[in-house]
Amino acid sequence: MSILLTTSVSLPDPSTYHLWCAVGTVKNLPDPSKKIPEIEALLETTFESIRNIWTDIARTLSQQDPQAELTHTATCNTNVSDFGTMLAWSHLIEIWLNKEERILVICDDPWVYRHLLALGVEVHSPPTGFRLLELVFFCRGYLARLKYAFSAAFAVIRLRKLKIAVKAGAPVLLVYGHPASDAEGHDAYFGDLMYREPEVRRMIHVDCSPGRALELSGDNRTASLHAWGSIFFAFVLPFVVWRPKLKLTEEKYRWLVRRARTLEGSAAQSSAIQWQMYCQKRWVESQPPRSIAWPWENHGWERALVRVARAAGVSLSGYQHTVVGLRHWVHLPQSNMDGRESLPERILCSGEVWRKMLINYGYESTNLVLVGAHRFPRVPEVTRDRAGPIFLALPFKHNLAVQMVAAARCLAAPDCRFLVKDHPMNPFPFDEEPWLTRTTEGFVGQTSLSLVVYAASTVGLEAMLAGIPVIRFVPSGSPTVDVIPEALAVKASTSDFLGNCIREITDSSTPVVEKNELFAPLDMKLWRDALGIRP
Repeated sequence: MSILLTTSVSLPDPSTYHLWCAVGTVKNLPDPSKKIPEIEALLETTFESIRNIWTDIARTLSQQDPQAELTHTATCNTNVSDFGTMLAWSHLIEIWLNKEERILVICDDPWVYRHLLALGVEVHSPPTGFRLLELVFFCRGYLARLKYAFSAAFAVIRLRKLKIAVKAGAPVLLVYGHPASDAEGHDAYFGDLMYREPEVRRMIHVDCSPGRALELSGDNRTASLHAWGSIFFAFVLPFVVWRPKLKLTEEKYRWLVRRARTLEGSAAQSSAIQWQMYCQKRWVESQPPRSIAWPWENHGWERALVRVARAAGVSLSGYQHTVVGLRHWVHLPQSNMDGRESLPERILCSGEVWRKMLINYGYESTNLVLVGAHRFPRVPEVTRDRAGPIFLALPFKHNLAVQMVAAARCLAAPDCRFLVKDHPMNPFPFDEEPWLTRTTEGFVGQTSLSLVVYAASTVGLEAMLAGIPVIRFVPSGSPTVDVIPEALAVKASTSDFLGNCIREITDSSTPVVEKNELFAPLDMKLWRDALGIRP
């Protein structure tokens, strides 16, 4: 037996194993010299190998219970769900079972521990309990959903007057409430499309606060989906939660599915997604637009939108608005429970690189239309200064941002200054220091930088387009989406080697990337055709 499983509260004598690794968050760690070398890269490689396993499980869960589409587990959303990460750990440990070296696996997660136990590993200490945790998470989730219900009902009252801004038969952009959008014709996802085409209207996703939605509606062409909500249905939301039938789940993965059920149900996300689905259905059925285009990624609410809009005869165009990130498997059509029935009739691609990636993912080339990029109309004018600050672009995912700031804090010095920019959709508070400071300006708002450190963020790609060297931060214990195409070589580093990597990259040559290979020029004729707009 080559695997020894334990919790961090009962670590065995170092002489009883050769190497160790930690699965998930643990309280105590052994001697770092015995940590498996380059485990982060090994985990990323293994993560890619379990892609089909995850999509098969996701599709099956949705087919057994359509409410699974309210979760990120059943839509393979790597940016939010760590289900794939736990599958990767499981696969990796199964491989190690046949190795001669004795490996200590430390795991404080009660569900993952029991999953690994079923693989046939040797046990050093018993797992922690899970039933009290499940009760705590259930209560927390119910309270979160109750709070969301009140906010949704309030939004209906405040925003229902906006219905008149989007009439039936109009071409509509369905978008998130991005901070960079405004009421003057600019949208963060679709650029100046509303300015170019006056008959286009904008519908705001329910993730946008009522106050922000009212700001954006100042153009009299923008409405919020909240306006189509029902106060009565809002108070059904606390009871909306995914309840997978564990007996129907393949026995090998039951503990991981049970864990996913508990974590997904510990917040209000199922209520928010259900509310989005409910509001968009009432809108499409009561005031069907001519066409809908939206920043497409194949999330659960998008799959529901396609079914409803297609039944109403609405033309659908999903806009691949930014990148198709490596390991961002929400794009994969294999996880859709009804296959292509929940995919838009056309996917508008911003660049040929992303179009080819989608073909490799299994999409029909005839459904992929190269229309050009609204979101990146020009190359950012940021100059390279080897003595300048390092731009730390934090991702949406909170635990990745924590690791990035911690790594930068260890290196911050007069000759290694960090400017920290949090994700526009997920602010990240932290204590500033003289050489580790927050900036409110995004990458395009900077004048000069020495390099950019990023993780799961399009800022890395923007920096390369501007000729600024980049480092992809590789977090511990959790593979991330990589927004840079494989054809472009990018240096990657964990926190342990970030300092050395920064010194190496600072003296490197300036990257040269052709913008049109990634983001093609706009073809407005194709855009008008997609939206059903006559010249």
